[in-house]
Amino acid sequence: MMIEDIISRIRNIFVGRKPELQRLKGLWELACQNKEHLVYVFLNAPGVGKTTLIHHFGKYLELEGKGLFFKFVCSSDYDSPVELNKDLLYNIQEIVQDKQEIITDYIKSLTNKNKKQILREKLKIITRDIDKKITQDSISLNDVIFILKRLSSVIPIFFAADEIQEFQKLAFKSVENKQETTLHYFTRLLKNLLNLRILLILSGTRYHILSQMGGKIGSPIREKVESLVITNFSRDEILEYVEQVNELIKIAAMKQEEKKILNLVNNYQQFLFAFSGGHPRTIERITMLFLNSILYLLEKSGYDDYAKFVDFLLPLSKKSFENTLLTKEKENELVKLSSNIQFSIVKKWIIERSYNGHLLGPSPEVIDNLSAKEEVDDIIYNLMNLGFIVQNGMFNYYITSYFHFLAFLKPYHENHEMFLKEVLHNKFFELMCGFHSGFGYTFENIFSTALIIYGNKAQKKASLPLDSSLLKGLMVLKEKINWSKISLDPNILYQTPIAKAVDAIIHQENELVLMQITTARQPDPFKIDMLVNQLDDLNRQQLKVGNIKIIRGWIVSLYEFTSQVPTHKNLLVTVGDSLIPILGEDLFARLREVKESFSK
Repeated sequence: MMIEDIISRIRNIFVGRKPELQRLKGLWELACQNKEHLVYVFLNAPGVGKTTLIHHFGKYLELEGKGLFFKFVCSSDYDSPVELNKDLLYNIQEIVQDKQEIITDYIKSLTNKNKKQILREKLKIITRDIDKKITQDSISLNDVIFILKRLSSVIPIFFAADEIQEFQKLAFKSVENKQETTLHYFTRLLKNLLNLRILLILSGTRYHILSQMGGKIGSPIREKVESLVITNFSRDEILEYVEQVNELIKIAAMKQEEKKILNLVNNYQQFLFAFSGGHPRTIERITMLFLNSILYLLEKSGYDDYAKFVDFLLPLSKKSFENTLLTKEKENELVKLSSNIQFSIVKKWIIERSYNGHLLGPSPEVIDNLSAKEEVDDIIYNLMNLGFIVQNGMFNYYITSYFHFLAFLKPYHENHEMFLKEVLHNKFFELMCGFHSGFGYTFENIFSTALIIYGNKAQKKASLPLDSSLLKGLMVLKEKINWSKISLDPNILYQTPIAKAVDAIIHQENELVLMQITTARQPDPFKIDMLVNQLDDLNRQQLKVGNIKIIRGWIVSLYEFTSQVPTHKNLLVTVGDSLIPILGEDLFARLREVKESFSK
């Protein structure tokens, strides 16, 4: 098998989604009881995996012989209700023709012989009626309802309508000569299917449509709609995805040694952690880019090094990130949510829980105010749809990748400093800082970027343990704990997130600068002692960073420390107002403002 063959299989990868699948199975069992149920709606941002989940569940039902999967893709191209009705009936006809074996096997599985015979006769009549109606010039909504009712009495149906927001764009005159949106017309069909053996699932990308379908006065399915949530991948789901990609790579005919391929896959995995945000479509796009480039990467030397791998793949991924993680639409939705008077309650609830690493659990209490309680629940639901909170209540760590991506790419544009200020003064940035289990990691990204910008403008400063004007770029180390064994290019600022004592490293001339970046008011004695020990204990001869003559430490804090920091001849401490020459007064004040807003 060639590498081209495995690329074509990437879209078939399905990982995780255990809670979502369990929920769908429960709803299916409820629908099969032939009792009145609800219309269930997945309303999320594009690319989060709604269509994939629905398709996977539908195929599962058919493979298990449990029912028929009827998928309908909504469109804004219909000129009349008759055209929509005809398209629905064509789809039903195609399914009945193509899925005869599934229907026949389902009837065979029944134990009642008389019922089997009755259902076989019903199926013949249904098939004949469909063929007859499809030739008529005018097909009514009642015709479609009649066919679906009779078909569901033979075999349960999973009816999934995708891209439901498209029906909001179009209005036409119904058979009754009334002007209505296609969405309203379509919900009249759904209303008549609620008490049948049909599981009705809708999916789309505009969460406010939910209120129009289920909450609006006059809606045919008013109070008959329930929302479902699907979110970005967790870390474990990303690992599972990478493992399946790795298995595909193993069966491709590549001559390179296994260790080199494994190193490359490890880099690809780290790249997903750093930049995908757990967003399924972005992960798929990155994977396509990676596999299309894997032969080139294997043939060239140095791409087993993560920093060089990022340099190669990140520019190729730029458009994917901007189209998925960094959409203006998502930013606008967040700003709109944050303007709600109840948003501060939700913000405080999330931050308090996420700082302690707890499950979010039940939504926060709103005393003696039913309307406010509903608003709070609505905000939480919409934050879930935007990927800020995962379904099981755990905080979504990957939100930090949004700014991480910005810090890597944007500051090196022509107007990099202006762009950084624009981002920092955006409400989106403020929310993003708050929806992480701490402001520190975000500050590391910002300070690192600002330091490079400062270096492009400033002359050598005696107050810094380096010549900042020489800094050329920013990179992230793959390994956080054994960085001393990695070769470091001169004049590059290396971030080492999650490391206990060292947050960033700079190699300049014969010097190595180990940085500790924090937003704390109280110095962490343990981390500082570890940093000081590094200065004394590192064996300069064993470092893979050239002829190092001196190792310096640099502690940076957004605030003045409230107690004394241990002194060392090679340790510089830059805190509080001392950062203004690097950050600028405006950026410094904004960072403190954002930090303090999430500390109240």
